This record gives sequence, C-alpha cells and structure tokens, in this order.
Amino acid sequence: MKKVFRWNPGKDAWLIRNRGISFEEVLGAISTALLDVRVNPSTKHPQQKTFIVKIHDYPWVVPFKENEREIELITAFPDRRLFKEFPR
Repeated sequence: MKKVFRWNPGKDAWLIRNRGISFEEVLGAISTALLDVRVNPSTKHPQQKTFIVKIHDYPWVVPFKENEREIELITAFPDRRLFKEFPR
C-alpha cells in the first residue's frame, strides 16, 4: 500500500512566506532529487526521520513522521553543512 503525504496547511503558508518554498515543491524534490533518508539526530524528536533533498542546487532537510498509512512532513530548512556530503 502506497503511503499518503500530508502536512499542516498553516506551516505550508509559513514556509512559502518565510523560506520561499512549499511542501508541494518539497514533495517534487522527494520524488526527483532525494539525496538521503536519515534518523533525526535531535533527541527532542526521536520518532522523526529526515529527508535530505536538493532544491535549487541546495541541500534541504525535511523532518517527517511516519506510520503505516502516511508520512507527515513537519518543516523544511536549508542546511549549508550538507554541502560537504552533497556538493553542487
């Protein structure tokens, strides 16, 4: 069974206003420019994983929660430290 992606519409609007990116764009990058999937290193969110995607030649981190039916995207942020692992 294919999992459904979902996200908070308010967070999507915030990302568009503040970071110039939408979850729709992130979803496109997951399907075409996925670099890695990792366990979230944050001890505050041990249940989360992160997608590492390339958007506009820049690595972005996308934390998410997953269950049997769906993947919930939490936020998205650029991370210049990942250029060491994923150069342009």
